Amino acid sequence: MLTLGLVLSSQLMSASLQAAPKFVRQIGPIVSKEESFSGPFGVSLSNNGDLLVADDLGHVIFVLSPDGMLIRKLDCRGERPGCFSFLDAVLQGPDDLLYVADTGNNRIQILRADGSPLDEIKHWNLFLGGFSNPRDLVIDEQGRILVADWGNHCIRVFSSEGEYLTSYGKEGQQPGELKNPISLVLGQNQFVYVSDFANHRIQVFDGNGKFLFGFGSEGKEPGQFINPAGLAVDGSGRLFVVDRGNSRVQVFSPNGDYLWTFGTEGNGDMQFSRPTDIAVSQQQVAFVVDQGHQRIQVIDLYSSNQ
Repeated sequence: MLTLGLVLSSQLMSASLQAAPKFVRQIGPIVSKEESFSGPFGVSLSNNGDLLVADDLGHVIFVLSPDGMLIRKLDCRGERPGCFSFLDAVLQGPDDLLYVADTGNNRIQILRADGSPLDEIKHWNLFLGGFSNPRDLVIDEQGRILVADWGNHCIRVFSSEGEYLTSYGKEGQQPGELKNPISLVLGQNQFVYVSDFANHRIQVFDGNGKFLFGFGSEGKEPGQFINPAGLAVDGSGRLFVVDRGNSRVQVFSPNGDYLWTFGTEGNGDMQFSRPTDIAVSQQQVAFVVDQGHQRIQVIDLYSSNQ
């Protein structure tokens, strides 16, 4: 049951904050004289505000300044530690380590800040087996690592040391069931929002994996989705959903009330083709992975607000 505080919070947000998204710049396809995106998929912000870009088709991590200048590249394709195969997500933990969803190698890699390999999570249980295309991950307040396990249709939970703890979700269409979870993010009260990709909806769990509520259905109307992908939460708890099949980003209150949308299909500014992920900075600037155009679009979300 939703708390009164969350309901009032969503009403206040929708009433007092008017969105005025404004295109700022494009990053990519070319990021330096010698480097270009091949197929950017995931984006996150490092602890110092740099962009961490998981380039799925290039099997590489780009570290970029917020204005798109290349800082360094972690480039090694293969199965060896520190190498990648079709990686989909990278984030920096509070310990400054890099956590990578090395999707093609069916593992989570843990790297030092300089990119050198430290550890990996691959097989956790003789009976449950290993990952089937892990697509995204987050670290909660307890230091646990939560992984969206695409092919097993569930969320896997590990300790900060990589020990398997539990799973939740199973394949299906009922509340609390999943079909190809592709992204997850933590929200207010440690809510876990999950993009239930093939079910065209968002599902919400508590920190213990208990199903709370869900929203969305297949379609093109506000609040509907076609294959929702990347997620982000801003400092006020608003949820940003990359609506991949509709080439747009939709914004919701913490309890799933539709607020507003930006983006359309096309190749211009604030137009997308098969967008995959989003990160939102403390300055309310969004970085949207526009995969079909091999670029990241930088958008000031509230440019005209006081």
